[in-house]
Amino acid sequence: MNIKPVLKGVTLGATIGAMVYVVSKSSPKQKRELKRSTGKALRAFGTVVDGFTSMIN
Repeated sequence: MNIKPVLKGVTLGATIGAMVYVVSKSSPKQKRELKRSTGKALRAFGTVVDGFTSMIN
C-alpha cells in the first residue's frame, strides 16, 4: 500500500475541516476580512505561478 496518497488525503481533509470550522464560528466582520485576505493570497499565488511558468519557457 502506498502511504503518500493516504497521507495527502488525510492532510487535505483536516485542512478543509479546520477552515470550515473557522468560517462557521467567525463573526460577519471576520468573514469579510477572511474573504479579502483569501482573495489577496490567490492573486499572489497566481503571480508566482505566472513567474514560474515564464522561467520555464
